[in-house]
Amino acid sequence: MGNEEELRKELAAARELIEKMQQRLNSLSESEANKQIDKDKEDTKSLKKVISFSLYGDKACYQVGAIVNLLEARRIFPDWTCRVYTNVAPEVSKLLSYMGAEVIDMANEPDELIRKGGMFWRFLPIDDPEVDVFFCRDTDCVVCERDRSAADNFLASGKEWFIVRDHPGHKVVPIPGGMWGHRKHKDGLDFINGKSLRDYIKKWSEESGKKTWGFNNDQRFLKWFYECYAKRSLGGIARYGPQGMLIPPHGDTYLTYHIGARMFRGNKFNAVLPRRGYTADWWRQVRSQKWRFYSQGDDMLGLIDYNIFGSANSDEMHPRRRPESNEK
Repeated sequence: MGNEEELRKELAAARELIEKMQQRLNSLSESEANKQIDKDKEDTKSLKKVISFSLYGDKACYQVGAIVNLLEARRIFPDWTCRVYTNVAPEVSKLLSYMGAEVIDMANEPDELIRKGGMFWRFLPIDDPEVDVFFCRDTDCVVCERDRSAADNFLASGKEWFIVRDHPGHKVVPIPGGMWGHRKHKDGLDFINGKSLRDYIKKWSEESGKKTWGFNNDQRFLKWFYECYAKRSLGGIARYGPQGMLIPPHGDTYLTYHIGARMFRGNKFNAVLPRRGYTADWWRQVRSQKWRFYSQGDDMLGLIDYNIFGSANSDEMHPRRRPESNEK
C-alpha cells in the first residue's frame, strides 16, 4: 500500500510538472507569435504597395472613376500608391499625376499585344522589381473600407496571391479580372529573375490564338494563368468571399457597400442605396437568403435580386421596378 501511495504522489507531481511546462511552452509560443506579428507589421510598412488601374478610351465614367478612386485611396490607403496605366489625353494624365498617381503612358508601348490590351495593363505591377505588393481594381469601381480590411488581412497572412469575391454577382472564376493582387514571395512564382507576366501573356496568346484586345480576354487569360501556374505556387492564395475567408470587421463604407461595386450606369454616377457598412458576418447572412441592393439609374430605382446558391452571372439578374412606397 505504501508503495502504491508513493507512486500516486509521484504521478501527480509529474502531471503537475508537465502542466506547468506546457503552460510555459504555450506562453513562450504566444509571445513568439506576437513578436512575429509585430515584426510582420513593421515589415509591411517598408513595402512598396500599389493599387493598379487601367484607363483607356474617352468615356467619362472611367476618367471620373479614376479621379474618385484617387480621392478615396488618399483617405483609405494613405500608405499605398495609386498607379494608372493609360493612353488618355495628356491633360487627363497631368491631372491624375497632380493628384498623386503614378501615371504610366502606354500609348507608345512597343509590344502590340500589350499596347492594345488595356484590360491587361493593370496586371503589370507584378513585373515591376520595385513593387512588393499590388492589387488591381476597375476604374469605375471605387475602393472602400472593405478593400482596406481585406488588404491588411492579406498582408498579415503572408500569402502570395490575393483574390476577392464580395458579391453574388461576381462570376465564379479562378481570378476575377479587377479583384486580385500579388505579393513577392520567397516560395512563389518569380516574376523578376524568371519569366515576366508579359512572357505568360505572349505564351497564352500563342496557345489560344486570342489577342489581348478581345472581349473578356483578360478573364480568359487569368483562368489559363491560374490553371497552368498560379494555383501550384507554394506561396499560397488568400481568398475572400463565398469560397474563402470572411473579410474582417471594418468601419462603415462611404460610397459603396461591397468591393467591386460599379459606381456608374453608362455615363451617369450610380448612387448606391441604402449605403451601409457590412461586417465580417455579411456572407453568413447572404448565404441564407436572397440578397438585395438598390441602384439609382437615369430616373428610376431598380431592384435586383440574387440567389447566392445560383450560378450568379449577369444573365440571371432580374431587375424590376421598386414601388415608390417602399423607398426609405
